[in-house]
Amino acid sequence: MGSVFVERSKDCGFCNKHSRTNKCICKKIAELVGETVTIRTKSGYEFTEVEIKAFDPKTCCVTLLEDGMVTPMRMPAEVTYICCEDIESVTRELLKRNKNNKF
Repeated sequence: MGSVFVERSKDCGFCNKHSRTNKCICKKIAELVGETVTIRTKSGYEFTEVEIKAFDPKTCCVTLLEDGMVTPMRMPAEVTYICCEDIESVTRELLKRNKNNKF
C-alpha cells in the first residue's frame, strides 16, 4: 500500500466542490463558532441547543458540544464531530434584531 497525500487548503474541500456564492453552510458555520444552535443533518438527526466549538476549514470538520444534564440523572457533556457535508441546516435564535446580527 502506498501513502495517500491529502491537499490541505485554507478553504473547505466540500465548499470548493459545491460552492454557491455566499450560501455555503461552511461559511455560516465558521461565523457561528461559539454560538448555541440547532443543527439538522441530512440523515434527519437533530442536535438541539449545541455549541459550535470549532470548525476546521481544511477538513470540513465541525466540533459540537452538548451540555450534560444534572437532573433527573447525571449525564456527562458530549462532544460530536461532524462533516459540514452532512449538515442540512443550522438554526440559531436571534435575541435582538440589530445591525450586528449576521444572517
